[in-house]
Amino acid sequence: MNKPQLLAVPFILALAVPAFAQPGKSGGHGRGFERLDSDGNGQLSAEENAAAAKKRFAKLDANQDGKISREEAAQAKRGKREGFAGKRSERLAKADANGDGQWSKAELSRMPERVFAKLDQNGDGVLTSAELEAAREQRAARLAELAARFFAKIDANGDGYIDEQESLSKAQERFSKLDKNQDGVVQRDEWKSGRRHPMRGHGPKSAKAMTNSEQG
Repeated sequence: MNKPQLLAVPFILALAVPAFAQPGKSGGHGRGFERLDSDGNGQLSAEENAAAAKKRFAKLDANQDGKISREEAAQAKRGKREGFAGKRSERLAKADANGDGQWSKAELSRMPERVFAKLDQNGDGVLTSAELEAAREQRAARLAELAARFFAKIDANGDGYIDEQESLSKAQERFSKLDKNQDGVVQRDEWKSGRRHPMRGHGPKSAKAMTNSEQG
């Protein structure tokens, strides 16, 4: 699995549910609902959902050839991932109070005990750069596997690309699942109850926990 396939993960989710992949800093899923609810009537119609999916598709189709490749997906997300990595490094450096290149539990006080213990491979009570890098590599491998799986689900004809119709079909499928009473619109409470991210445990929150990016 190559790097473009790994970077494609958030893009694939964005095609299926555009606003889910771009939550706000607070109340993210609610703000996503408001972005899709273009007429502001407090409910999301199938037309609004489709319009958002088309807009997102057009933005990701860099060469405007009517299809998205994994390379285009990678290009669209590379800058965001690099920015996240830079912030993570800055926060780790800030957390290393004594500058010894290692992180004790006290320095990573906001990291859950179970996460710290999992990362501390030799059980010596401190985390090293090597241990953190090993954890990132393991997470990358899991994400690569998920990327291939999600891409295949949307790429219905298996040609290695996602066209607009395939992305719309996936968006409509997700809309139908959110519309629990099948009345043709998604209410805010239906949105909230169905907002569980399909990559939960593999996204930014997981990365924050593993590297204590919330420290400070």
